[in-house]
Amino acid sequence: MLSLNLMVPGRQFAVTADLVVPPGVQVLTLSPLASETDALTIMARVPASVKSLQLGEHLTPAALRCLADVPRPDLASIDLHGMTDSSECLMSLAPMLHDGVTKLSFHFVSGTLFDESAWAMHVAKRTPKLRQVRLAGCTMTSDGVAQVIDTLPKSELVSFWLDVGELEVVKKAVTHLLARDWEHICEVGFAGQLGQLPTEMREAMEGRGWKIMLA
Repeated sequence: MLSLNLMVPGRQFAVTADLVVPPGVQVLTLSPLASETDALTIMARVPASVKSLQLGEHLTPAALRCLADVPRPDLASIDLHGMTDSSECLMSLAPMLHDGVTKLSFHFVSGTLFDESAWAMHVAKRTPKLRQVRLAGCTMTSDGVAQVIDTLPKSELVSFWLDVGELEVVKKAVTHLLARDWEHICEVGFAGQLGQLPTEMREAMEGRGWKIMLA
């Protein structure tokens, strides 16, 4: 399997439009992208052969529209860090999503208000076989997080990880997860909030055999 991994911690190096993406690459990791202009150019070069895609920084709606302009029938795993908007970014991704996508990890610019309706309409409906979902960097309401959980496939989901900051929203998420009859879920995670959850909630999750992940 042909892969290209350019991922460097910090800001000493960034991926620019000078990058040549090998044709036929199947696993592609590019982070951080240097600028929105670089991101736009690079998105147009991501080949349709990609099965696993990880991108970081400057992921604007325009950049994601450019990425989604190309049909990607083999794409199964998408990891995007630095999405600048919820509604527009999710809508922009929609054309390249399909039932072969089983892993989604979306990390938004800190404080982004998550659009549950855009998730349901443009993402969840197109990805009915999701096994792993990770949402971070955004804010949600209690009703909103319940709506998101309601869209997740009970017969497919294995892992769910959430970083939304507000403890009450996390409590609502746990309650809603516990109320559903999942067939395969075995991992749940809530960044930085687990120690503040009521003991009975933690015990209820452990009683279901769920591994609790810590950030």
